[in-house]
Amino acid sequence: MREIETKRLLLRKLRKDDAESIFRNWASDSEVAKYVTWNAHKDINETKAILDMWLAEYDNDNCYRYGIENKADGELIGMIDVVGYHHGNPVIGYCSCRRYWGNGYMT
Repeated sequence: MREIETKRLLLRKLRKDDAESIFRNWASDSEVAKYVTWNAHKDINETKAILDMWLAEYDNDNCYRYGIENKADGELIGMIDVVGYHHGNPVIGYCSCRRYWGNGYMT
C-alpha cells in the first residue's frame, strides 16, 4: 500500500506506535463516537487490541486503511478506510480528531 500525500496531509499505513495518538485524538472521544459505528474506547488497552487487529489486516490485499497525518505538526488526526462494498462499490468510513473538525480535511 503506497502513501498518498496532499498539500496538508499524509495518508499512510497505521503503525503499532500510533496507539496512543489514536486513543487520545479520537478513539476515546464520545463526541466522535456519535458519528461512527463503534463506541468510544474505555482505555488504551482497548485501542491497542483493535490496532493489532487492524495491523494484521494489512496482510490482506483488499485492506485499504490509512492513518491521516497532519503534515504541519506530524500529528495523527484520523483514519479512513474501505469498510465494505455495496453493489461492487467501496463504502468509505472515516473519522478525525475533533480538534481538526471544520478545517476541510474530510471534504
